[in-house]
Amino acid sequence: MNKFNSQTLSKEELKSLGEEGIIPGPDETEAAFVKRIDILRSQKKQEIDGKILEEWDPECGELYGASPKWIPMTYSNQGLLPWQGAALWVFGEKIPLIQLRKGFKKGRFLFYSRDEVLNHETLHALRAAFDEPRFEEILAYEHSASRWRQFLGPLFRKPSHALFFISLILISLGVQMTSLFFLSSPFLPIIRVVAVVPFVDLAFRFATLIKDRRILKKALKKLSQIFPNQKNTFPIVLRLKDSEIQRFASQPVEKLLEYLEAEVPKSLRIRQILAQFC
Repeated sequence: MNKFNSQTLSKEELKSLGEEGIIPGPDETEAAFVKRIDILRSQKKQEIDGKILEEWDPECGELYGASPKWIPMTYSNQGLLPWQGAALWVFGEKIPLIQLRKGFKKGRFLFYSRDEVLNHETLHALRAAFDEPRFEEILAYEHSASRWRQFLGPLFRKPSHALFFISLILISLGVQMTSLFFLSSPFLPIIRVVAVVPFVDLAFRFATLIKDRRILKKALKKLSQIFPNQKNTFPIVLRLKDSEIQRFASQPVEKLLEYLEAEVPKSLRIRQILAQFC
């Protein structure tokens, strides 16, 4: 496909774009979506933001219902936090760029394989036009090679969450190291409470993660009833908003069918889902 005209995307075009992994955002208009497609089609750069682009062939068609060969990828350590092996950057009109550490050029880095990390970042790239953080990391870790990473990986949904937890740990250690000077102080009980705050934060994140995993599991089960021809409904759920995942987990099938019918005239994204998976 070359240029598209806004308000003229056919069912076949939406299906084809969905199979390429070009997914409308929840609030993206058809005009904005068409503009983004045109930018992606015309993009023939050898580098983005000073990063040299690499050739790669994503093998996630079965996992995500898409073969997004258009996503740019680079090997670079620049801008990555010490514990980050990869990152996804989004530029301009929601154009994603996958960045891997240079160590992945050999196929593996530390405990991770290149393909596993690429699949993880590819899911983020497919949802580049989304701003739905609640289930994003759970979805991205869902096909991790390690069951421990699959479960614990989404514990911190954003880098800021991990930094906050590390800050709490450092504050707790600092308080414990200085508590000997306050053994007779009336503030000692408060000091002891501060020392356990990191564990409270961790317990809250565990509880939230378990709750959200259960919601996602219920949503996937409900989607299998609505889309009976799809053996794997994960490609559908990754195209949903957070509120829709919650809705599909909790509402009966009849209500969900009514919701989809009501959204068709308003949501390009829902029209694409139905065009691709019905």
